[in-house]
Amino acid sequence: MTHIPNISLITVRNLSAHAEYGNGALFQGVSFELNPGESLAITAPEGGGKSHLLRLLAGLETPSAGEILLDGRPIASIAEPIRARRLGVVFSQPWEQFIAHDPWREVAMGVLAQGVESEALKQRVTQALQQTPLPQSLWRAPLERLSHGQAYWVMFAAALAMQPALLLLDEPGALLSETGEAHLVDLLHAQPQMARIVFTSRAARAQRMAAKHLSLGEGLGETNVK
Repeated sequence: MTHIPNISLITVRNLSAHAEYGNGALFQGVSFELNPGESLAITAPEGGGKSHLLRLLAGLETPSAGEILLDGRPIASIAEPIRARRLGVVFSQPWEQFIAHDPWREVAMGVLAQGVESEALKQRVTQALQQTPLPQSLWRAPLERLSHGQAYWVMFAAALAMQPALLLLDEPGALLSETGEAHLVDLLHAQPQMARIVFTSRAARAQRMAAKHLSLGEGLGETNVK
C-alpha cells in the first residue's frame, strides 16, 4: 500500500527579506508549518516586517531567500485565481482594498470571481455580512459613508464570504472598539475549519486570536486558546 504523506496547508522554510531602504534584513530564517484549522500569531514591533511577511505569504511579493509552499506547491507557481480560492487576506487599511461602491457589492465581488451566482451568491454574501455588527441599513450605502470600524467589517466579511482555507489578517481589531475586537475574536474562533495567521505588534492580541505564536525575533511558541 502506497503511503501518502500529510501535506501542510502552508509551509515556510528559511524565509528572509531585506529592508527596502538601506542595509540589513527585516527578518531572516523564518520557518513554520500550519495545518488546516490551526492558528498562528506572528508578532514583531512596528516596522519589524509583519506586513511585508504577510504580502510574501499571500504571494504578492517575492522573498529575498527561502520558500513558501501552499498545499505542497511553491506559491509562485500557483495561478492567482486558484491562490485566491485558498487564501483570504484582510489588510489593516480597508480603503486600500475596496473596489466596489457599497458593502454588498464589495463582499459579492470575490464570490462572483469564484463562479458563484444567483441564490447561492446571495446566501454567501448575506451570511457573511450577518456575522458582523454592520447594520443591514448600510449594506447598500456608499462605502465612503462608513466609519473606519464599519469599513473593516466589510473587508472582513468579503474575506469570510470567499470561504478560504487560510485567512491572513494584518493587525486585526486595530480599527475596532474594544467590544468590536471581542466580537472579532469570537468570529475567528467560530471558524474551526479555517486556518488563520494573525500579524500583530500586540502580545495580548496574539494571545486572544491564536494558539501558536511566532516572534520574528525569537521563534515559535504555543499557548492555550479556547
